[in-house]
Amino acid sequence: MADKYWWPSGGTGTSTGNWSSTTNWSSSSASYISTTAPTSADNANFGSYSGATSFTVTVTASSLCLALVINNANMTLAGSGTWSIYGAVTITSFASRTYTGSIAFAATTSVALNFGTMTFGGAMNFNGTGGTWTLASALNIGAFSLGLTAGTLNTAGFTVTCSLFTSTGSTTRVLNLGEIGRAHV
Repeated sequence: MADKYWWPSGGTGTSTGNWSSTTNWSSSSASYISTTAPTSADNANFGSYSGATSFTVTVTASSLCLALVINNANMTLAGSGTWSIYGAVTITSFASRTYTGSIAFAATTSVALNFGTMTFGGAMNFNGTGGTWTLASALNIGAFSLGLTAGTLNTAGFTVTCSLFTSTGSTTRVLNLGEIGRAHV
């Protein structure tokens, strides 16, 4: 079972900071308990406990997590480091995004991706042998490229917006646009 990590405010943790800083993470949503930053086996959570006022989370080089949950209207996602996500994504509320780094999805099981209304500002690549990513919302990366190297990307009929779609490599990969799926390339 994956460990859960929360980005709390208060205690010795701060609301604004770098993803990789251990002083920004807690193993409890109720209080600040210093822990490590999430790894590929750990869930990362941002909710109302993360701050009642505006705060910024900066994704730095080699940031990782298993599942990602963002549900805080005060949060700004910033930075330009590479981010690897090994599980599901649920984004229901956020303030803004200035993050411009690339995101690598590396699940090896079936996961759902709900990006809410967030538009991303960097390239994305899906690369997980045996992984299946099913969209639960539209995916918009604007002027950046979307890659499928291994696994299955199922748009489930949601719109995907990108400047370039690539599918390369020697492993099996599947793109399923669903019944009414649209791709804007």
